[in-house]
Amino acid sequence: MERYYNQTVGALVVTQAKVPLTNVTNIIIQPESGRILGFLVAAGNNKVISPVDILNWKKEITIHDAEDIADLEDI
Repeated sequence: MERYYNQTVGALVVTQAKVPLTNVTNIIIQPESGRILGFLVAAGNNKVISPVDILNWKKEITIHDAEDIADLEDI
């Protein structure tokens, strides 16, 4: 799977039931490995979605529910 930064930032985050929750505002990348650590979202101050919580990543990002949105310190 190949995704570009400009395709991801601004992407809508929805639940499995397609309820819109927030948008991606930035991507957190581990500099040494290039691995994605998380996706910052507009749902509050320093809120993030971990890649392991993503169910589907196409035009929008699908997660189980709002409980998958965590504090930045959690990752």
